[in-house]
Amino acid sequence: MTLKSLLKSLLFTEIMQGLKLTFTHMFKKKITVQYPHEKLELADGYRGFIVHRRYENGQERCVGCDLCEAICPAKAIRVVGDIHPEFPERRFAKEYTLDFTRCIFCGFCVVACPVNALSMTKEFAHSSFTREGLIYSKDQLLALGDRCESESIAYLKVRNMWGAEDSGKDEGRYHFPPISATQSGG
Repeated sequence: MTLKSLLKSLLFTEIMQGLKLTFTHMFKKKITVQYPHEKLELADGYRGFIVHRRYENGQERCVGCDLCEAICPAKAIRVVGDIHPEFPERRFAKEYTLDFTRCIFCGFCVVACPVNALSMTKEFAHSSFTREGLIYSKDQLLALGDRCESESIAYLKVRNMWGAEDSGKDEGRYHFPPISATQSGG
């Protein structure tokens, strides 16, 4: 044993270093949040619950294209698209279910949506006593989207999916590209 290591063990230098660190943090402002009574201020890009959005006239944006279902790595989305009964040139989601017990909140579905029908909010504290309580239908997602519209727009702005460059997404209908002769096998 060297003299240096003997002095370290006798003077308890490690303990003194630990006490120094403790005392420096003891008088700083606390960062603990008492959750139900105090809320954290989350960033606009926070990926919370997914919502459906509407146009300004109240019409739902979703065209039932199934791109969100196709890109979802957790297979948490199920879409049944159909032709709109009132507007034959427009598609809509006849059924839309999102299983939040499977969702990994990656945001791929929001990026894949051609009409900005999906967005994410700062909502994170949804709970249920049953599994079925966390499987949301289209109506529930639209209601949540109506309640959190400003948060969903803020999310889209942070992700550069909102503005003048996406004016084609706000026109109310999405036209699928025609199938060419080379794609159809002929």
